[in-house]
Amino acid sequence: MSDVQKLLNDYQIIFLQETWFSKQQLDNLSCLSVSHFAFGRADYDFNDRLVHGRGHGGTAIYWSKNLKASSFSNCDGAIKGLGEFLKKSELCLINVYLPYCSRANTDEFLANLGKLRQLCEELQCPNICFVGDFNAGTTNIFGGLLEGFCMENDFIISDYALLPRDTFTYISDAHNTTSWIDHFVSSFSVHQAMLNMDVLTRCIISDHRAVAVSIQCSHLPEFDDEVMEPKPSRIDWLKVTAQEREDYYHESKPT
Repeated sequence: MSDVQKLLNDYQIIFLQETWFSKQQLDNLSCLSVSHFAFGRADYDFNDRLVHGRGHGGTAIYWSKNLKASSFSNCDGAIKGLGEFLKKSELCLINVYLPYCSRANTDEFLANLGKLRQLCEELQCPNICFVGDFNAGTTNIFGGLLEGFCMENDFIISDYALLPRDTFTYISDAHNTTSWIDHFVSSFSVHQAMLNMDVLTRCIISDHRAVAVSIQCSHLPEFDDEVMEPKPSRIDWLKVTAQEREDYYHESKPT
C-alpha cells in the first residue's frame, strides 16, 4: 500500500478499486492516513466461507478531512460515492467498479449502468462524475455500451477527450497487452471544470495505472437561490391499510 500512501500525500480525494480487503480488514483503510477519512466496501467475508487464494474485489474512497463532504452508497453497496458540498454548489463523485468484459457479464454490466442512471435521478445534482474501473475499453463490447449510455444521458467520457489516443490504464502481464478501461464519465459542467488530467506512469497499483485530474470547483454551476417546491412523496400502496385508502380517497376527491 506504499503507492497509495504516496497518492494520499499528493491528492485530496482518491478512489480505489480491487482493494482485496475482506469485511474484517476494512478498518485497515483508515490506518494509511491521518489527514483523510476512509470509506470502503468488501466483496467477501471470512465468516461466510473458506476463501481460496488471494482476496478479490472491494472498493474504497479517501477524502481530505479539510473537505466538507460525506459518503453514500446505493442500496446493494455496489456503487459508492462522495458528495462534496461547496459554498454555492455541490459535486458528486461516484466510485465505479464494473464486471470484467465478457458476454456472460453483459446483463450485469447493463444493470449497473441502469443503477448509475437511477442514482443520477435520485441525487438531482448537475455536477456528477463517475470514476473508476469500468472494464470498458476502446475496442471491447462494454466500451460501446458505455458510449451509448453517455449519449443517452448527456455524459462525456472525459479521459477520451483530455488524454492522448495512445493512452492505456491497464497492463496484462499474462497476455502482454494494454488497454484503456479506467474512465472519468462526467456531466458537462464537471468536464468543463477539469484540468491537468494525467496517467501517473510512476505509480502502478496492481495491474492498473492511476489517473489523476484537478477539478476547478469555482467553475461549477451555483445553486439557484430560488426556493424549490418539495417533490410529492410516493405512496407504497402495499403498506397502506383499507382505512388509509378510504381517507386518501375522500381527501383527494374533487368537491
